[in-house]
Amino acid sequence: MADHGSRLTIVEFQPSGWAKGSYLNVAAHWLWVEQDHLSFDYGGRVETFVDYVSDTQFGPEAIRLAQAAADEATLLDQTFRSPDDVARVLVARERALPKAARGSWSAYHAGMAAEMAGRTADATALFQSVQDPRVQPAVARVSTLLADPAGFRTEVEQLITAHRHTLGLH
Repeated sequence: MADHGSRLTIVEFQPSGWAKGSYLNVAAHWLWVEQDHLSFDYGGRVETFVDYVSDTQFGPEAIRLAQAAADEATLLDQTFRSPDDVARVLVARERALPKAARGSWSAYHAGMAAEMAGRTADATALFQSVQDPRVQPAVARVSTLLADPAGFRTEVEQLITAHRHTLGLH
């Protein structure tokens, strides 16, 4: 895991319940949400399952998976260099989703990124698009602050601090 302040880069070598080996997942996790767990907010499965047959067979595969993880983490770092980059990528991704898939956590994260980049109109539209009842409390907490950029940033900092504390990141 790499800590970037408002987001984490998560690398997971995921085992299987049915066979020895590993999948590879790499994703960004945004810390501006009140939750007690990590989630794959942008990214996910990078490599399909690699079977473990023997140390000799799996050793080179483990090295390949580790290199793929490093490459994908570097790509995330390059993608999210600034608040403007985060907003551009997340807003475009949310708008590219099929209508039935919009209006959940991805809309919340895109709205948060948009407001952090000063794109209040986009943030407003994205927050208004949230229909998922699991996400609506998070939107309600911040959407009233869109007219107050300083208040919004203070709330975001508080959310990040609380989430970091919950995850044991100090």
